[in-house]
Amino acid sequence: MADVLEAKAYQPPTPIVEAESRASVATIAAAAAVAYALATVLHEAIGHGGACLITGCVPRLVTSMQFQGDESGLSSGAVNVIAAGGTFANLIAAAIAIVLLRRRRDAQGAGWLFLWLFASINLFHATGYFLFSGIAGIGDWASIVSGLSPWWAWRSALAVIGGVTYWMATSWSMRTLAERLSGPAKARVAEANRYTLTAYAAGGVLSVAAGLLDPGGAALVLISGAAASLGGTSALAWGPQLLRDASFARERRAPLRVRMDRRWIAAGVIVAGVFIFVFGPGVPLAKSDPRAEIAAFNRALDSATRAMDNAASVALWEDDGVSLLPSTKPIVGKRQIAEFINRVTSATPATRMESFTMECFDIRVSGAWASEWCNEHQRVLLKGGQVFDGRGKMLLVLHRGADGKWRLHEEMWNSGDAG
Repeated sequence: MADVLEAKAYQPPTPIVEAESRASVATIAAAAAVAYALATVLHEAIGHGGACLITGCVPRLVTSMQFQGDESGLSSGAVNVIAAGGTFANLIAAAIAIVLLRRRRDAQGAGWLFLWLFASINLFHATGYFLFSGIAGIGDWASIVSGLSPWWAWRSALAVIGGVTYWMATSWSMRTLAERLSGPAKARVAEANRYTLTAYAAGGVLSVAAGLLDPGGAALVLISGAAASLGGTSALAWGPQLLRDASFARERRAPLRVRMDRRWIAAGVIVAGVFIFVFGPGVPLAKSDPRAEIAAFNRALDSATRAMDNAASVALWEDDGVSLLPSTKPIVGKRQIAEFINRVTSATPATRMESFTMECFDIRVSGAWASEWCNEHQRVLLKGGQVFDGRGKMLLVLHRGADGKWRLHEEMWNSGDAG
């Protein structure tokens, strides 16, 4: 009789429970896909694209990894506003999501999870960009400080600011999640990982899949897609380890319960499809014309030279650009070119460009490369009322980067009568 009672008392796990567990993971992944996609589109289209419109540039292309706009004629300050726009868009979106989370303190389902992921991902994108640009020397904020001196000090500052704010964002994110976990302190890490690792994997696959279709190629996938999704949101992978500390986030709220939700799963599939197959290859906003773009580059070079705007001039160079000047060793690298320009202007204070004209000819385009030659004439007012009146000839080699912008790769200048 005892054996019969034990057999009746024991109930093995049912397929319904296992199916519910699998469905829960699918809902988490779907919510993560929507959060990752929206955060990325906000960064590129709303952040960079919105700043482009505000400053007067012409939007040309937006993808899952980049925004391209015609910045010709804009000041270096306006170009920096466009570069910073993505970060500020992420910060604003995170702030809105945090406010909504506080208003939904008793929510327990996929909607709360989405808001938490959306706030966290936007915070990680924004703060991580400071850290990434400071350490790697590439990205939006590295471009912003590239014309500033000493460059290493600005990069170090970016790295420090990024490291501190990323840690703060991670602490907030994990603390907010921990308040919704129902298990004891020792089990919180495993419970948190179920949410964070699923979301991290879903976001990484989504970003890389879309990036593989980007016209910028594999290099952009590594710089933007992998760095932003896998590196930028890596706190979702290691952040739950903070929960090993029993004193971390002792406050408890309504436990998180993310069950199968076909509406979220459908939304995740639709958003992922649009993100990969529409934003992956890019949404063209204006027709591309290489010769017109190079002419716009020339206007930007003319404007920067006329204004003696060193930062704007340096921004027109590629990172590995080379300047060949008479009786001077080749100046290799954007940073070295910036230092040379700053030394020249520092050695001749109180100077002012009275007039500058530049006329370019024979633009030849071959894929992502182009060449042209130009005549230039400048009159510079020196200290003490003296006037420098010079003419020169230039041969320029331009390269279109993964972001679609033409930049100087090589410059050869010689003085002489351009007439």
